[in-house]
Amino acid sequence: MDSKQREVEKLSAELKAAKGQIASDQARYNEAQADLDKLQRLTNFGLKVEVRNNRMVIQLPGDILFDSGKDELRKQGSDVLQQVADIIRADKDLNGRSFQVAGHTDNAKYTSGPFKDNWGLSLMRARTVL
Repeated sequence: MDSKQREVEKLSAELKAAKGQIASDQARYNEAQADLDKLQRLTNFGLKVEVRNNRMVIQLPGDILFDSGKDELRKQGSDVLQQVADIIRADKDLNGRSFQVAGHTDNAKYTSGPFKDNWGLSLMRARTVL
């Protein structure tokens, strides 16, 4: 009987630990889902919002932000970025996060202007968004 009691106690402890892990995982999931829900309204502007590797990713279509071969923000792009910034600033959870900005270009060959290639243009686009 003594060994059965120890087995029951061991299994009870394992069950308690498993329930604690489930609660912790659920809390993390709920937090990520809440952040995602806050940004879903941005999809109305053509943005794509998703969670990858426990990180929130906001993708803005390049044609909204920039004309081909240019690093100057279009009026529509500036407006969309302002709305994204307003949403982030208004939410204390999002406001405390760090964000990474990456610039991209289209497939058009870049042959003239202040940049040697699309890499330079991508860099300047990211810098412009900051």
